[in-house]
Amino acid sequence: MLVVLFFFTGMIGGFFFRNCKNILKLSDKISEYAVYILIFLLGLSVGTNDDIINNITSLGLYGLIIALGGLAGSLFTAKLVGKIFFKENYEK
Repeated sequence: MLVVLFFFTGMIGGFFFRNCKNILKLSDKISEYAVYILIFLLGLSVGTNDDIINNITSLGLYGLIIALGGLAGSLFTAKLVGKIFFKENYEK
């Protein structure tokens, strides 16, 4: 519930500050660094998990397969959406 509250509060704030370019630039930078921090913390969590570290070779192979499948699915979907919704860019 707290996440939804923060989300809608951000939406309302974004609506009122949508014409303030400085706030949008600051928001972009803060979001970028927040993602970096979250990725770092995820790495710390994975690095301290003995089960993951002990099975890294087998988990790595499965992870690679899942990542490549996700990448292929994303590229296929992006191409399909592009052709359906942005026809004028594909007709040139």
